Amino acid sequence: MYQIRAAYALYPGARGSMVLFLMFLLLGACDENENLAWRPQIVSPLGFGSLGINDQPELRDIDFSLNLGLDLGVSGVFAPVPAFQNQSAGPETFQINDPVFVEIGIQELEFQGTLRNETPIALEAGAIITVRNVGETEALVQHITTDFISIGGSYTFSEAVEEGVVKPDLELFVENISSPGSSSPVRLLPSNLRIDFTISLPRVLTIVYPPQTVDDFTIESAFDIGIGDDLDNLEGDLGLVLESSFPVDFSVEVFFLNNNGMVLSSLTEAPIMIEAGSVANPSSQITVVNAAPVLNSLKDAEQIRVNGRFSTPNSGNVLIDTTNQVDFRLLANVIAEIETN
Repeated sequence: MYQIRAAYALYPGARGSMVLFLMFLLLGACDENENLAWRPQIVSPLGFGSLGINDQPELRDIDFSLNLGLDLGVSGVFAPVPAFQNQSAGPETFQINDPVFVEIGIQELEFQGTLRNETPIALEAGAIITVRNVGETEALVQHITTDFISIGGSYTFSEAVEEGVVKPDLELFVENISSPGSSSPVRLLPSNLRIDFTISLPRVLTIVYPPQTVDDFTIESAFDIGIGDDLDNLEGDLGLVLESSFPVDFSVEVFFLNNNGMVLSSLTEAPIMIEAGSVANPSSQITVVNAAPVLNSLKDAEQIRVNGRFSTPNSGNVLIDTTNQVDFRLLANVIAEIETN
């Protein structure tokens, strides 16, 4: 009887041809009275990629909510409101503070918002919603409303910006507010415009970090080690090859997840450190770990997550751009047992 225990399945798509090759090898090399023990070594890439400034979940879908007081030009609790034009509400300030940064140069900014009319009068189209950096006069994002907003109604809009510089302290205000007013008395309080909005920075060109700042990066991708359910007791190593052009030291962690996003295992117990490098002279780090404790559990892994982290020095700002990244390659060096008896 022949017993085959192997890791040939590390080559996705080649399982059938390898099995056929092994069958011919066994049939041609021995008979049922002979014993054959073979331990081939197979080296296979499992995944590769890179971490950079656009792999920051903190810069996606940042939610804010602001109340902007609107002066209706009348006083009291109940009063008619005359028609008006060119009123303003705000500004109100808000912050983007994760990660901590000095400024971000963007190639793309997405702004989605809903303006809610909590005043006792309707608002006409043509109001100008503006977002800008505090202390600056130029708008970062601007939108002009195109619809009438009824009492208690809402208006949803979106804008995309292709370039600009974002500072951590920003302000939002609404100008050119017009209303037909109300000829009959209305309850004047409260008289607010409420705006709920989301900012995303999906494409960043540069980030300037202040001293003593920590920032995190993460990516996830599909993963299949290619080990069949009928294969057990695999032996070998997993190797992680890192190359960094970040101008600061960087740490990397690798996690293996099932299809529900639950972590099954990690490559190492502690983060792997790689020293600062540059685009012209990147640093490198090779880490090899005994994979025997986790190889078999990786049969259930369907995703790989790579986390990165760095911290800036105690003094001086640090500029990171799209040329700075950490490249990684994950390799399996597996010994497969093929036995006959």
